[in-house]
Amino acid sequence: MTGMDATGMAWALFNDVQEALAQVPDVFDRNDLCRILGYVPDRGSLYRTFQELKREGVLVLESRGAGKWPMRYRKTSQSGATASE
Repeated sequence: MTGMDATGMAWALFNDVQEALAQVPDVFDRNDLCRILGYVPDRGSLYRTFQELKREGVLVLESRGAGKWPMRYRKTSQSGATASE
């Protein structure tokens, strides 16, 4: 560990995800986001980050995951991040 506690790592992930939103398509899944991030974060931490962004109105759930198909999220106008597909 680089001297950062769990809370610091959670905020680092949150900030990384917010920055990456500008580069993912308007509708995306965690795999799209991980490609942009360049790493695969802990699933639970990423889920909590998505939950917080949904609570803030930055993301909405586009479709629930099922089996091998991941959940898909849609950026809202509040995200301030739009990507051209």
